[in-house]
Amino acid sequence: MADLLRLDQDPAAAQRATARRAAARGWTCAALALGESATVLVTELSCAEPGCPPREVVIAVFAPHAPRRQCRIHCGLAALDEARVRAAWLAPTPCGDHHD
Repeated sequence: MADLLRLDQDPAAAQRATARRAAARGWTCAALALGESATVLVTELSCAEPGCPPREVVIAVFAPHAPRRQCRIHCGLAALDEARVRAAWLAPTPCGDHHD
């Protein structure tokens, strides 16, 4: 599915981003042992906070009968991999904090 919010993006880049988001959802489900009823949203954002890298990925998890969880990973989608996603979820810091 093409990223409709980025009409200036070439189709191949949009397909790579879509595939990377799908992979991040899978890595999150595996790391947190989520069931099929959970919703996982993966978003790449520009970070304007002082000292923050220019791109970050935010992953939010919505599961029935559970509080929302989220993590922030300081890299763009292109640099995201399973090790970073797993480390972000397994880190001992509270959800919502910045993770490297």
